[in-house]
Amino acid sequence: MEQIYIRERHLTTLRIREVGNYLERAKSTVKTLSAKPGITDFDRKQIDKQKQACVDYEKETLALEKRLEDLNAKRLDLEFREEIDKIASDAAKENQKKIQNDRSKVELKKTQSVFEQKSKDVNRYNDTGYVSKKQMEYELNRFFSVYDSIPDRTGIKSLLKRLPNNQGFIWNGVWLFGEMPAEPNKPLSMQEKLRNSDILRTYEIDDEFQLTYEKRGRDRRVLVAKEPRSEFHKHIKARFGL
Repeated sequence: MEQIYIRERHLTTLRIREVGNYLERAKSTVKTLSAKPGITDFDRKQIDKQKQACVDYEKETLALEKRLEDLNAKRLDLEFREEIDKIASDAAKENQKKIQNDRSKVELKKTQSVFEQKSKDVNRYNDTGYVSKKQMEYELNRFFSVYDSIPDRTGIKSLLKRLPNNQGFIWNGVWLFGEMPAEPNKPLSMQEKLRNSDILRTYEIDDEFQLTYEKRGRDRRVLVAKEPRSEFHKHIKARFGL
């Protein structure tokens, strides 16, 4: 608190000197213009303007002198306490923002790691066993763009943190896998909410087949398609341009 008083006394004293210089300059201008022979209308306007400035500077000087008196008597604790509280609050907000940014970077790194692992899996479906760097960068950028667009109200991002790696969601055509270790001997299970409908579609993929289920509202899910996994491989190849 004492440091604030020292700072404010210094600033107030400087301002009193500054306003005093302005006041003397305005008075000098009034005196010079008033003594000028053949005063014009423009001169009169300038004299009135400078006289008003003198009044304003004198009022400010009185206010500054009163503030300096309060500072010397240390009567401004309440004002400075509010300032200190605001500084502390701003610092806390900034610190919280930094923490959230750090968490976001960690989550981004986790998501990138999951995506890269799945991209390696996709390589198995390429006859050459190779996905170009350009294609990888495109898919990675698209992945992050879609991931960032997911509204918080869906709860998908928080669910991904708890789901095993062989479960997840499909959002805008992008597959989002759980971040926990995969459950052994379980099929890959992905859910997708169809646009402009109340249908929830689930894809279950094992070593032999891809099963597609649909569930409308609170109804029981129904198997709507069953195809060999080789056909699913074709879809993967088409999706990634392999």
